[in-house]
Amino acid sequence: MDLFVDDDAYVRAPVRDVYPTLTDIAGWAAWWPGIRTTARSAEGEDERWLVTMRRRGRLPAVRFEIAPHAYRHDAGFKLTLSGQLQGEAEFWFEEGHSGVVVHHLVTAQIDARRPLAVAAAYRASFRAGTWGLKDRLQADARRRSGLPA
Repeated sequence: MDLFVDDDAYVRAPVRDVYPTLTDIAGWAAWWPGIRTTARSAEGEDERWLVTMRRRGRLPAVRFEIAPHAYRHDAGFKLTLSGQLQGEAEFWFEEGHSGVVVHHLVTAQIDARRPLAVAAAYRASFRAGTWGLKDRLQADARRRSGLPA
């Protein structure tokens, strides 16, 4: 089954904060609820991560490997997906209105027993992640401005 996700979220924070937070895959679990990332590459190999997305309720866990590439400083990056999801994903940023729109596009095949449930779980996890990113960066920006988070 095909998975196509085209989503975005507005973050009231500068792209100079959004880009390093989103490209720090080891740090995703600090702000993305229900996600776990584990480095899979050895020294000298291209970067690879095992990603596990878990949501409460009846949605299944989604497990897949990502290989980030095509880093475009302050503009976004791409991911190759393998495992339960096989295809490509991309994050890119659009600055404006004192913040950044974080765009996310996934085109992949789902290799699972319950593909519709896996697609729903991915979408729910991604939405929780964008809200977590937004909350984290906006709270950081408020603290730096001397306002309560």
